Amino acid sequence: MRLLRFPIFFDWVECDVSEECKFDMYLGGADDGVALRFFWNGHYERYSIKIWCELAKSANCILDIGAHTGCYTLAAQTINRSASVFSFEPNSQCYSRLMLNLRANNLTTNFAHMVACCEKDDVAFFSIKTPSGYLSSGGKINEKDQHSYQIKTISIDNMLYKKCDKPINLIKIDVEGHENLCLKGMNSIISRDHPIILFECVEMSSSMQCYEYLTNIGYKIFLVDELLESIRIVDNCIPIIGQGKKIDMYQINRIAVHSDEINFFLNLTRTIKTEKMSNANYPCTQ
Repeated sequence: MRLLRFPIFFDWVECDVSEECKFDMYLGGADDGVALRFFWNGHYERYSIKIWCELAKSANCILDIGAHTGCYTLAAQTINRSASVFSFEPNSQCYSRLMLNLRANNLTTNFAHMVACCEKDDVAFFSIKTPSGYLSSGGKINEKDQHSYQIKTISIDNMLYKKCDKPINLIKIDVEGHENLCLKGMNSIISRDHPIILFECVEMSSSMQCYEYLTNIGYKIFLVDELLESIRIVDNCIPIIGQGKKIDMYQINRIAVHSDEINFFLNLTRTIKTEKMSNANYPCTQ
């Protein structure tokens, strides 16, 4: 909300994640909160996306579930042109901007899908609370109201388990409290490939179900602190409450790493150059 009060901007935004990972995102007058943060702050989820890029370098197949306008997809495709990067976004407006951003960066659109990932192939209601001119990142599945419309849902297992000829190494899930349903729909792939999974922790019940499911099959859960640019192992997936009794958006992301990959993951994070940020010069992470 703070950045939305700044002068509006209509043009391409240069998004510099690192020397190796730079891409452009279109900003149509403050309509995309991610591009907006890159424009004014110079970054978005600064530490999470650095880790994502390092992991993507060696990945064969990557899934961006809840791709929005494509920040994580763009980063993954830019850093590793040989990887297959699948994007899933049910919001038609966000999906259109995702496709535009991919084409503008000369990246493939072959693996972008306008569907929601869930536990089974079906149809569901999808509700968006924000105004139609804003590319919302807060769409909710199975909420029927005057703003909702029907969308297609798919199970990742049904779509990719037997059809993808590469192991799936890296997954991002940002689905506004439905992360547990995504995991149920990719149980076979997770059991087979043990991918590293970056997911949001915003809703208590779903987050705890994710924690229980993942830890029962050998995963450890790390909390990402965007301000301190650090990670730490946690023994739960409870959303962190900050000032004003609201979720602390600087500690919203979790990374699930299977025990087989712990040493690889910790060694990789030690190689990431960090520049500790303060609240003063980090006005808005999410």
